[in-house]
Amino acid sequence: MINDPDHLIPHNKIVCLADHPAFQDRIAQMVEPLRGQSQRETLGRHSFHCLPVVIGNQYGFALKSMVTWSAIWSGGADARHTTIRIDEAASESDLQVVSSHFGSGIVTVQNRFSFRTAPGTNLIVLDPPNYFHDGLSNLFAVVETDNLRRDFTFNLKITRPNARVRVRKGDIISAVIPIPRYYIDDFSLEMATDYFDADQIALENEQGQKFARLRSEVDVGKPQAVGKLYWRGVDADEREFGDHQRQLRPAGWSDESGA
Repeated sequence: MINDPDHLIPHNKIVCLADHPAFQDRIAQMVEPLRGQSQRETLGRHSFHCLPVVIGNQYGFALKSMVTWSAIWSGGADARHTTIRIDEAASESDLQVVSSHFGSGIVTVQNRFSFRTAPGTNLIVLDPPNYFHDGLSNLFAVVETDNLRRDFTFNLKITRPNARVRVRKGDIISAVIPIPRYYIDDFSLEMATDYFDADQIALENEQGQKFARLRSEVDVGKPQAVGKLYWRGVDADEREFGDHQRQLRPAGWSDESGA
């Protein structure tokens, strides 16, 4: 954990620290905030009107490949069973190393910088939201980036043996999303009957049925065949939600207390 009070990181910042001064100014080429990237052409125009997708598209910070590379996995468990070909010269790939390190068709991407976060903040490592690479999937991981005083690797699993996968220089290949430590740990699944009485359950089901009728009978005649009730923040009876997010707040909106 960072103990020097003169170097505490604010709760809403992710600090990138290069392992050599020559690399510091180049980190911005590799890490890209997804804020503002609300649409993905590959998902089709219907997704432009789906608020959960529009919000989700903008979550986190994406990692780009600094080199063009391809890989093929024979299906074996050893590192030698994955062959990687880098198209750029070594001098162009000094900021990022792509290798077969763990075996089992996993491609390891190691960067010449580390992430640091405020005390109690982890980074989730995952597939970049709604960016897809045929034949590759990120190993999901959770890293204590307030405590880890070095870089960590991004690891992409080749999902089909004997099929070459390709990544171009500049492609988004992974992402990180900050989350408070322990936040997820306390959640569990429960049944509605443990919390709602029969009347409340009936009301909930009635709302679902109203939404279904609107979608099948009314919304079909609207642009993109969507009624956008959720987008507007109202239920099937046009009652407004108590709290509703239609867009991301601007970066830095909160104060350092986290309020």
